[in-house]
Amino acid sequence: MAVKVDRIMLRYFVPFGFECKDEKMFDNAVDMIKSRVGSEENKKSPQNDFYKNINELYNKDNPSGIGRHIAVKNDILPSLISKDKSHKADIKKAGVYLHRNGLGVFWYEVSPDESITENTDTLYEFQNSFKELAIYKNSFLWQKTERRKFEFTSETGSKKIITDKNDIEELAKASGFETENKTLEKAVILENGKAFIEYSEFSEFHQGLWIYNILKNLGGLHFIPERYKKETHEPIPDKALLCNYSLFSADSDDDRMDYIFRMTSGYNKNYSRVEDIDKNALRPFGNVWWYAKKEGIGQYVLIDDTEKNLDFHRRLALERMENYCLLYVLVLQQHYSLIEYSERIGKLSAVMKGRKQKDNLREMRKCSEDMNVFFMKNTFPAVSHISHQNDVYKYLKEIYQINEFYDETKNGLLAVTDMVEKYHSEKSSDRLFLYTIIGAFFVFAETFVNSATIVSMFGKESEGTALWWAGVLGIMGVSVVMAFVIWLIWKRCKK
Repeated sequence: MAVKVDRIMLRYFVPFGFECKDEKMFDNAVDMIKSRVGSEENKKSPQNDFYKNINELYNKDNPSGIGRHIAVKNDILPSLISKDKSHKADIKKAGVYLHRNGLGVFWYEVSPDESITENTDTLYEFQNSFKELAIYKNSFLWQKTERRKFEFTSETGSKKIITDKNDIEELAKASGFETENKTLEKAVILENGKAFIEYSEFSEFHQGLWIYNILKNLGGLHFIPERYKKETHEPIPDKALLCNYSLFSADSDDDRMDYIFRMTSGYNKNYSRVEDIDKNALRPFGNVWWYAKKEGIGQYVLIDDTEKNLDFHRRLALERMENYCLLYVLVLQQHYSLIEYSERIGKLSAVMKGRKQKDNLREMRKCSEDMNVFFMKNTFPAVSHISHQNDVYKYLKEIYQINEFYDETKNGLLAVTDMVEKYHSEKSSDRLFLYTIIGAFFVFAETFVNSATIVSMFGKESEGTALWWAGVLGIMGVSVVMAFVIWLIWKRCKK
């Protein structure tokens, strides 16, 4: 076999947004999720080397933390079976991250049975199916119920238990029991003529609706990206992001790279690998590859002749993967929050007149302030006392282009804000200039009228000759000044 999987962890992450304008709305969102899915927990692994501020980010007792984490209780985590009943998988744990800026991340971990992991083609199809959340028809996604009983009367008088599948199916057919979409477990016939068949029923399971039903009471809920259920127009997530840990062996480098590529991106064999995994991956150790794409991330440990720490990789490495999942959440929160800020800027009106202009300027300044505070509180130059944990964090930030995205969004916002402020300043300057001209016009007009009055009151030969000349000079002076003002107005309009 080209690739053999020894251990595997499959997690899926779904970003979403919700309305959160203040601390009260955030607390209400936390209480709503807790009432629906489970209990709040401090998201801190007992074995980590993170800085104290990183460990306190989701501490429920830390009012300055960036958010909270709520663990989903086990009784709402479904067990799944393929439609042909050949494969099984359990959603073994899940949780909800809520952040104070209105960005959330829902996550869940799936444990596939050996029938899925023993064949990589089946595993690729499984991974591809599980990342597609908006698809209704999927052969892998069928939910199995708890055992149920179908009771009937049997003509057989002796008590017996039947476990052979063929015998149970014959008995079910004779009793009129419909077996479609059911798994027959056993049949029991009692001495009094009563009998029953134990069975498990399974129905089509829709991941997107399952996630939506958990989060639907959040105000302003939207997924990133999202689709809509046709019947009710309810929002459902489009795709999940992947986070894997895998301990495996491979026959060749090409098989190894193919496995890493498909598991990270959730691609089946219909997709071709065109990149060099070794060139783009992070290699903290000789047989360890951290590989990330926009579709997901993964840590892949190759079992080779030099591997002497199998027990560590089979047990402790899986436990410590929890730490890297937290780093992934931090990077997702940064990435999708910046997308939300970008969309918020895009919703601003293009109108530059009247009240819209002032509203735009006010919102731009507010958005700029929010982005500065967000970047200061939610991005970190380093997260751990251990170098390779910092290296993984920086590698993820590079893949999602956090710093570049922030700089481009921030610079674009500043450029537009400067343009609007300049427009606003020019308009204010134009109004001031107009008011000055109007005031000057009235002053000059009054001077002109007074001068003309003087001229008309005194003749050239009269004793008021000096006043007469003063009036004439006043008229000439006002005319020159008014001509100069008209020239200034013409020059400003031309400019």
